Amino acid sequence: MSMPNNLKVAIIAAVFIFLAGCNKYVKPGVSVNDFRFTVFPYISLNEGNYFLVYQIDTTGHPRSFRWIVFNKILRDKAYYYFGGQVSTWEGGTLIREPLDRKKLAVLARENAIYWMNKDGSEVKLQIR
Repeated sequence: MSMPNNLKVAIIAAVFIFLAGCNKYVKPGVSVNDFRFTVFPYISLNEGNYFLVYQIDTTGHPRSFRWIVFNKILRDKAYYYFGGQVSTWEGGTLIREPLDRKKLAVLARENAIYWMNKDGSEVKLQIR
């Protein structure tokens, strides 16, 4: 007896939600240099609020799956990284995600936000 597709999707979604809440277990799946960006990731400061901004270039790859962005704080630095894919198409739209954790905003004010690559190297994100 096989499982209905909507139940499979619900189980997979529950696992990703669990992993997002426990992102210390999720490691970078790819490096930032593995992508072509229309807008390279940076931190935007707008009216006292900070946002992660980026846009993946989907030219030539309009049917690629969307990557989940995770963040973690290690030793007074905040890191963003792509942790895995979901079965939603990457639309190539501009992503503007708020730094919703208070500690992330503090580290943004201290200019301590980085992108973590698969090999553990880091790329400092500009604040604009």
